[in-house]
Amino acid sequence: MKAKRETVERIEEFARALVELSPEELSSWQEPWGFRKIIAVPNEAVADEQRETSWLFLGGRAGQLYLNALNSLEMDPAFENLARVDLENELDDLLCDCVVNQGQMKTSSEIRERATAFLDGIGRPLRKYEVAFGVEMMNLNSGSLTVGDVVFQKFGTELAQDWDYSEIPDGSREFLDDLVNQTVGIVTVNAGSPRKAAERAVAVFDRALNTLRVCIASSNPVGISDRWLLQRRGKFHAVRQVDPKSSPAEWGAARGFRPISLDLSAPWTESTSDFIGRLGPLYDGTIQGKLRDALLRSLEWIGMSITRESYDHKIVDLCAGLEAVLTTVDDPRKGEAIAFRFMLLSSTLDRPFCPPGVLYDLYERRSRVVHGAALGECGESDYLQLRLAAKEAVLNIIDLNRVQGPIDRPSRLIKLLESHGCVEEAIAWLEGCRDNATGKVTKYAKSRLSSSGEVEGE
Repeated sequence: MKAKRETVERIEEFARALVELSPEELSSWQEPWGFRKIIAVPNEAVADEQRETSWLFLGGRAGQLYLNALNSLEMDPAFENLARVDLENELDDLLCDCVVNQGQMKTSSEIRERATAFLDGIGRPLRKYEVAFGVEMMNLNSGSLTVGDVVFQKFGTELAQDWDYSEIPDGSREFLDDLVNQTVGIVTVNAGSPRKAAERAVAVFDRALNTLRVCIASSNPVGISDRWLLQRRGKFHAVRQVDPKSSPAEWGAARGFRPISLDLSAPWTESTSDFIGRLGPLYDGTIQGKLRDALLRSLEWIGMSITRESYDHKIVDLCAGLEAVLTTVDDPRKGEAIAFRFMLLSSTLDRPFCPPGVLYDLYERRSRVVHGAALGECGESDYLQLRLAAKEAVLNIIDLNRVQGPIDRPSRLIKLLESHGCVEEAIAWLEGCRDNATGKVTKYAKSRLSSSGEVEGE
C-alpha cells in the first residue's frame, strides 16, 4: 500500500525545511516551545557511550513540520503496523540524514527522491525475525519458559550452532561470551530489517521480563525478595531472519537505558544552581500550605519521569505532575482542565504557552496508555514537549504567587486563573483554532465560564 498524497507532501516539506536550515538555526534554541533531538555522530569505531553527540533544536516552523509529518505517518493506513514510537525513530533517521547531508540534497528532485526512499523504506514488506537478548542475573539451567512471543532459555552450544555466525568478523565476537551458555530471551517479531527487528524486540522483551518477574514472585509459596528479581536486558543481542528463509545471525550492542556517570562542569553547576534558586520560594517559607505540597509533588513526578525507560511511562508521570498543580479531585475532565489552565497561567504572566490542543492531545495519549492498554503510544518528542510544559507550570505558579499571592492551595490558584475576564479572553483566542482537540478545550472553557469558575475540592 502506498502512502497518501498528504503524507508524501508533509515528508517532502519537512525534508526541504531541514535542508534549508543554517547551522546556527540547527544549534541554537529558537522557540520556547521547540523540542530537542540528540544526533550521534555516526562513528562506528568507538563504543556507543563514547560517541560524540550534539544537540539539535527544532523550533518554530521546523518543529511544527516535524510534528505534522509524525502525525501524518501515524494516521496513514500504509504504516498502521508501526507504533508511534517506531514512526518517530524512523523520522529521526530521516532528520539526521537530511541535516548531515544537507549539501547533497540541494534540488527539489533530490529532496523528493530522498522522501520517496524514506516512505518506501518504512513501508516495505515485513519479515519474521528472531532476536536473542542476554538476561543478566538469571540462570535457567534446564527447560524453557515462554511468555507471549518470548522464549527464555539457555543459549547452549547446540542452539548457538543453529544460529549461523559465519558473517560475524573475528574481531567482533565479544558478544558471544555474553550470550553463549547464558540465559537469553528469544523474541519473535515482524520487521522490515534486522535493525528494526532489534529495536522493536526491545519493548517486547522488557514487557515479557516484567511479566516473568511477577510469575516467579507469585509462584513461590514462601515468598521471594525483590532483590532476586532485578534481572535486566544484557548489552549484546543477536538477530536472524527466519521467514521467508533463514539467514546468518547478525549481532549488535547497545548501552540501553543504563546509568552514565555525570561530571558537572562549572557551567552546568552554575546553571543548575540558578534553576535551584528559582525554586527557592518552596523552601524558604514564601509558599506554604497545600500549594507548596502540590508543587513539590509535581517536581517529584517530573523527576521520576526522567528515570523511566518507556516513553509511555514518562508521559503518565508527567501528566500526574500537571494534575498535581492544575486540577483538583473533583475535576471530571482533567485533560481539558490542564490544557485550559496552563494557557491561563502563561497568559496571566504574559508568557508564551504550549497550544491547548497540543497539550490536550498529549494528555489523551496518557489516557490511551492507562485506560486503553496502548503500547508504544508516545515518543521522544511527546515526552520532551510535555516535560517542558510540566516544568514551566511549576515555575509559572511560583512566579504568579510572587506577583499576585499569597496563594496557599491549588483551588485558590484555579479560582484566580479562572476569573471571569481571563476566561472570556481565553475563549476568544480558542475560538480562532479549528482543530478538534482545541474545540474540546473551548467547550470546557465555556462550561467554566457558565459556572463562574467555581472550584471545589483539592
